Amino acid sequence: MRGTPSRVALLVPAGVCLAIAVAMAVQVSNPLLEDAYWPELEDAPNLREARSQVEIYVQDQPLLQLAQDGELRHGPAHIPVDPDELKIRFNDYEDVTRAQLMLLAAALGAGLALLIAGMMVPGRRRGLELPEPEVSP
Repeated sequence: MRGTPSRVALLVPAGVCLAIAVAMAVQVSNPLLEDAYWPELEDAPNLREARSQVEIYVQDQPLLQLAQDGELRHGPAHIPVDPDELKIRFNDYEDVTRAQLMLLAAALGAGLALLIAGMMVPGRRRGLELPEPEVSP
């Protein structure tokens, strides 16, 4: 029995992996954290820089083109909007949670595998051995 791992050697890491999986599941499922994945406005690219990734249309007209033509106006004075003032922010929630979900699945899988392996390892019996009863002739 020297080469056989004890149940504790498998069940403790299983508990750790499952605790990590539960903590990650709580974090991923928390709707309050969705706002944390928006970048700061100062870091956001303007619409001209992001046009290879996104296009915004107003009544079938590209918003960037409307701003360049001077047709996009703002405020009570109807001041034309400079195209470089149009900024866009991307929410990275899906990208971040995708990586967290992969780690969650790995921790959950490892925890369950260790738990099952720990349950399959035969336990060691540690008890007092009672003397054999005497048989009278």
